[in-house]
Amino acid sequence: MPKEWDPTSDRVMQFNNGSDGIVTLPKVFKCLIDTPEFQRLRGIKQLGSALLVFPNADHCRFVHSLGTASLAFQFMMELRKQTYDGKKLVKGNDILAVSLAALCHDLGHGPFSHMYEEVFLTDVHQRHETLSIKLFEKIFVDNPDVKKAFDEYFDENTYKLVCQLIDPPNYCKTDQEWPLLVEREKAFIFGIVSNSLNGLDVDKLDYLIRDSERSGIPVSINKNVVQLLFESAQIVKHPIHDFTWIAFPDKYTGNVKNIFEARKRLHEELYNHRVIIAIAEMLKHALQCAGDDLEILGSNNNPIKLKNCSNDLNAYLKLKDSVVDFIANSFSTEPKMLQAKMILKNIELRKFPRVVAKLDYLKETDNNAFEKEVRNEILQLGIIDNSKLVTVMKVFHFGKGYHNPIVDVLFYVRNSDALVRHAEDTNCYRTCLFVFAHDNCSDDDARSIYEKLVSFAQKKGLQPPTKLYT
Repeated sequence: MPKEWDPTSDRVMQFNNGSDGIVTLPKVFKCLIDTPEFQRLRGIKQLGSALLVFPNADHCRFVHSLGTASLAFQFMMELRKQTYDGKKLVKGNDILAVSLAALCHDLGHGPFSHMYEEVFLTDVHQRHETLSIKLFEKIFVDNPDVKKAFDEYFDENTYKLVCQLIDPPNYCKTDQEWPLLVEREKAFIFGIVSNSLNGLDVDKLDYLIRDSERSGIPVSINKNVVQLLFESAQIVKHPIHDFTWIAFPDKYTGNVKNIFEARKRLHEELYNHRVIIAIAEMLKHALQCAGDDLEILGSNNNPIKLKNCSNDLNAYLKLKDSVVDFIANSFSTEPKMLQAKMILKNIELRKFPRVVAKLDYLKETDNNAFEKEVRNEILQLGIIDNSKLVTVMKVFHFGKGYHNPIVDVLFYVRNSDALVRHAEDTNCYRTCLFVFAHDNCSDDDARSIYEKLVSFAQKKGLQPPTKLYT
């Protein structure tokens, strides 16, 4: 029978994580952190190719995972002090399970974080969250010492709960059997790691603060604000759904809005910086070209094609950002591999596609059809080949598309049982199309493309395009 982890007597580990300060985690986590499955995250950049534009943004998934786990641990330790219906809901093993899910939530990321996923994981059953769960389970199969350490506290149901916390099922449908592995009164723990109800979770809090600090792009959120939210959070009955959730003081509404606005700002200015978009498109093209020819050693020493590595976990574990070095230094003379090598060489020489313009439009429309229409307009000029024209559609919002997630965050009023839900601000969604030409596109051709976009925007009743070429 597993025992209950005791936060007051069981050991914790502390270490200095740079700008994070002192990170505190349960001591039992150390053996899992030391496994190859987790250490692999040191070789995967948090922001993909962003360090080629923001030189200090070279942090990895490893430090983000530690930071996320530390925030989850802090939050759960605060919620442990709370009572609901006269009883304490948070037990020691709940703290372990939620913190462990936070630690392992990104195990499934491939090279350059989301980039491998966008190129090869097109199947809905092969998202990085799904691979995170598979690798989490693999840790306990391949590392008996880790399984033994956690078996002291976990039964099989708790291991399954960690997997659910990493990738939660839909628990808001009223016409289905209750899908969670906890009772309805403990559903609030699903708002900690991967909050599908409103997106306000420790994963987002960690990456927003960390990415802002490392890139130098300021946002109106910091560790002090996060600590205030943690310390003031309460467990409440959700006013719409038949389960418990987390509420924050109404006076911190502005702070919570700042979190969602920070997400939108970083997507606009960092994650989708125009040069980062250009580099990402080149890297994705290089991975696609190498997908059939580059082979990785998989299970039973079988060679696995790069594009199929997600189907073989032993091969997938070998994939890090360094895969581009394997491509660049490959002996292969296959045409596609030679093309991949050329793309990587151009990145090294900083010969990126030339950004011409950005076309903003706020109308709800079919993005694919709109992009195709824009491309056809430009190609009619006859000055650029289809293969040399790069268009990339990007959407910026608070995390829930057209819906403002602040509506779904619960706030409580001091000295009152009332819960407050705030009205939606509709100005939270923006779509834009970036237009690139080949790296040696002349000023005259760039001007012609831009002028074509100006007339197109006028015809469609859209905002004039933003000129980005110099």
